[in-house]
Amino acid sequence: MPPVLPLESQNLADLDKMGAILNADQVFCMIPWVHLHVMPNSAVIPCCVWPYQDKFGDGKTQDVGSIWNSEKYRELRKNMLAGKASAGCEHCYALDKAGFGSMRQSNNNRFAHLASTLALTNSDGSHPDLKLKYIDIRFSNLCNFRCRGCGPDLSSAWYEDHQQLYNYKSDKARVSSIATDSPTFWEELKTMIPDAEEIYFGGGEPLITREHFEVLKLLIAQNKTDVRLSYNTNLSTLAYGNQDLARMWSHFKEVVIGISLDDIGPRAEYFRKGTDWNTIVANMRRLVEDFPGIRRYINCTVSVHNVYYLPEIIEWLTFTGLMGPNEFNVNMLLDPIEYVIQTLPLDLKEKTTRKLNAYVDKNNNREDWQKLTATVRNVIKFMNEKDSSEQNAQFRERTSALDRIRGESFIETFPELKRMLEDT
Repeated sequence: MPPVLPLESQNLADLDKMGAILNADQVFCMIPWVHLHVMPNSAVIPCCVWPYQDKFGDGKTQDVGSIWNSEKYRELRKNMLAGKASAGCEHCYALDKAGFGSMRQSNNNRFAHLASTLALTNSDGSHPDLKLKYIDIRFSNLCNFRCRGCGPDLSSAWYEDHQQLYNYKSDKARVSSIATDSPTFWEELKTMIPDAEEIYFGGGEPLITREHFEVLKLLIAQNKTDVRLSYNTNLSTLAYGNQDLARMWSHFKEVVIGISLDDIGPRAEYFRKGTDWNTIVANMRRLVEDFPGIRRYINCTVSVHNVYYLPEIIEWLTFTGLMGPNEFNVNMLLDPIEYVIQTLPLDLKEKTTRKLNAYVDKNNNREDWQKLTATVRNVIKFMNEKDSSEQNAQFRERTSALDRIRGESFIETFPELKRMLEDT
């Protein structure tokens, strides 16, 4: 079948058309042409925010090529080129609408220079050039944290709590691993690493996984150090065994560390169970002081637990010099629904809105703070555009159960939010 935009007929009009598609309003994304996302259980989906249950393939039984041009991938590419919305993209659509930067937007910007690859797309949506420019392989669910917004699919530490929470006995293994469960698939993926422009390491917790360390060694051995390394890490360690990971990163041209940090002090230790706050601060300080070439940013997942405390979080990080105002990234939590900030009771929404608006007014004229204050405004807008307070009963039930299991107290940790556990 002929390509949508045949390479042999690429003229200025064709290139203009590709540019128009790339910037199409609210729908198009480069991801299906440069990337696939592999989950710890070897399930393949288009990206990390696509619904996990809607898998496009399985590395335990399929090779990469057959997944790349599977019926679902072909249909997704055709929808993208036709400007047709896809149900699995709702996460990005919601963030776009709320004014936050979505993965769709960031990946279109990041991979705009590869727009010519759209011309290779056949009319059935298949694509002959399997070169993964952006690799995001969640090697394992191995993790040392059990964050309140997570679960056993992405955190092995959640295994026992999840069974107690839902009163059942799981027949799944505690730890899932691509290398162990799908060794042929894993070896095939490793051969594609030299084509990558960017490799994203998430988890589980990537800095404690053997596969992450193997990839770094492979890249250094092949002198493939021009690849961009990106991380989403809890920063609980900067070592793998006796190896200093930060010193290994110094081989690479560009390393970006996204530090998953949703709060400070005891509140951080509550929401991201497993956190030792002093260790996190020490590791952050080491990156700042000893490795200034490594770019860092805070990846703060905003939920009902921390939205009220955003001013305190931001002020502490900037006052200590561990973060500048342009190094604070908001990731709006959309699941589980009972943790979404739209579920706050109306009186708490009003209280939080007043506090955040006052913070914006106070800081908007500070040098380099406009981006951050605009983000806080978008948080306020998103919180108030929908009333989902009926979910608060589910929040109370889940929170009370986890507090019993973990021997913790929401009310003692978040006294300003005790209203969340009141049955009204």
